[in-house]
Amino acid sequence: MAFSFPSPSPQLAAPDAEDRVWACAAITNLIQNDPATRRLLQGKNIVGALIARLTDSVEDVVVESCGALRCVPCRRERAGYGCGEPLGGAAG
Repeated sequence: MAFSFPSPSPQLAAPDAEDRVWACAAITNLIQNDPATRRLLQGKNIVGALIARLTDSVEDVVVESCGALRCVPCRRERAGYGCGEPLGGAAG
């Protein structure tokens, strides 16, 4: 039986700003130290959802979203940047 990971991303679009702040903070905690969870959430387009919150009307949501995005490592690719591995030394 496969484990189904519930994504906090639906809460990123919640009408209540506190729910959006909570969702961004939860995503930060989930992706901060676990590469497997990070890859799983990236497969659910979590980066795109966090980027969309950068234009939120509530400052706390923007701050938390920015903090979550800081935890998403990126790597160089020939056609631009992709997410997944840190930039340092990894040739893409």
